[in-house]
Amino acid sequence: MSSSTPLCGLGEYAPELIDLLTEAIPSGQAVSAAALAVDPAIYQTEQELIGERRCVDALIRKHWNHCVARGIINGTCEIVFHPETGVPQVVATQRTPEDSYSAGEQAQELLGALITDHWCPGEAPLIMETWMMVLAGGEAIDSFDPRLVKQSATITGGLVELSHHLLLCLALISWLSPDDALRRFALMDRSPINDLLGPHPDYQSVEAARAHTTATLAWSDGPERE
Repeated sequence: MSSSTPLCGLGEYAPELIDLLTEAIPSGQAVSAAALAVDPAIYQTEQELIGERRCVDALIRKHWNHCVARGIINGTCEIVFHPETGVPQVVATQRTPEDSYSAGEQAQELLGALITDHWCPGEAPLIMETWMMVLAGGEAIDSFDPRLVKQSATITGGLVELSHHLLLCLALISWLSPDDALRRFALMDRSPINDLLGPHPDYQSVEAARAHTTATLAWSDGPERE
């Protein structure tokens, strides 16, 4: 959805932007305010671009708060500027219990779902389309959606944090330093591991992968174990 919304002065409201918000937000759609685009190509410095985006952000939030005060819409205003066109995408977000989760906790929840879906009989594998819907809270989404952008960044950060913790556990079990464990993992031949990612790997594949992984990450020179 696009708009030809003009900028307005202090204490004034643009009817076009009010109409755009009241039409889209209650129905769960994201608003694409094309007339308020902040095109990165026309600004000479990053500071100028940031300053203009802040002005547009404030303008949209002023109209948003006006609509909330009138009881037309509710929820928290989320605004994300398209990285290429600069068009602001506006959407309402509602608080859920998951909002209190840290990035690591959200990542752990999704990683648990991925492992459960893959290894438990009768569960369907977590394909990319399903993964995207999980990120967006189970709703259909566009390729560029503020909710997806925010949640993807949060989950990515959480997965990095969780991967770091898993690497530390691996290093401790293997009696390796974290950097040595990462180096060995990065250089490891993954083909025996990849054989386990198919449906119902056989016993021989599991044992071959176990032996290969143990040999790659086995502790050699280090302090004596107590």
